[in-house]
Amino acid sequence: MFEDGAANTFSPEQAIINQKVGRKLLGKQMVPLVPLKKILDKYLPRGQKIDLLSVDVEGMDLEVLKSNDWKKYRPRLVICEDLEFDLREWKKSKVVECLDSLGYMLKAITPYSLIFLLNE
Repeated sequence: MFEDGAANTFSPEQAIINQKVGRKLLGKQMVPLVPLKKILDKYLPRGQKIDLLSVDVEGMDLEVLKSNDWKKYRPRLVICEDLEFDLREWKKSKVVECLDSLGYMLKAITPYSLIFLLNE
């Protein structure tokens, strides 16, 4: 847990990076992790389609994407933070590879997030 709550993370590696760039660590707290599929199974009304899924979990974004049931839950748009993506080198990150393999096309880029559209 960091003084700036936006920097909170489940990733030990990301926590180290956060401290190296000057973010103040307040402490650690154990919390249960729940796969995205289980959250959607529990809270998404039956038959409800997902237009937009936004994933921003400070270094664990790929793990969240992989925890979904992509055959059952296929949002039209996915926005995902990707700290690995480098536009200058056009480095194809694991997030891009994952969503590409699931039928999503990278359509737009923000400083830290990528926007994907489902190929229909």
